[in-house]
Amino acid sequence: CTAVIYSDFVDRFGWMKPDDPKEYDRFQMRFSRYCVMGLGIAVTLLGLLVPHLGDSLVEIVNKVVNSFTGPMLAIFLLGMFTKRANAIGVISGAVAGLLVMWVWMFATDLSFVWPPAIGFFVTAGFGYWVSLLFSPHPEGKLLWTWTNVVKGEA
Repeated sequence: CTAVIYSDFVDRFGWMKPDDPKEYDRFQMRFSRYCVMGLGIAVTLLGLLVPHLGDSLVEIVNKVVNSFTGPMLAIFLLGMFTKRANAIGVISGAVAGLLVMWVWMFATDLSFVWPPAIGFFVTAGFGYWVSLLFSPHPEGKLLWTWTNVVKGEA
């Protein structure tokens, strides 16, 4: 996991990398150690919450796995079927959908079946609304929307 974090974020964006090539290996090892330590602490703390997630293993697994399905579906549908959706709107919608869904899922006694639908509607609605506040994509960026794919323009 640390290799993915390092190659996808640190190497790609040049965050925190030393200018001296001799220090590069030491920096990479130090970063990996801190990343492993941080991820280990986070996973251990999340593991302590498992008894509070539900009564059965099926309920716990559905709460954890389904917490992402509604917002992911909304992200996909916003990208495919709307011309106005942009990255700022979709990401803010996904964050809002996840937060609302997690609060609803873990703070209430609602069945674990409903939060994905709630996350979908919050993500789609809030994401589209925020997208309206910012400028739309230029026409060249709309190549892979559903309308263009069906027309054969993609």
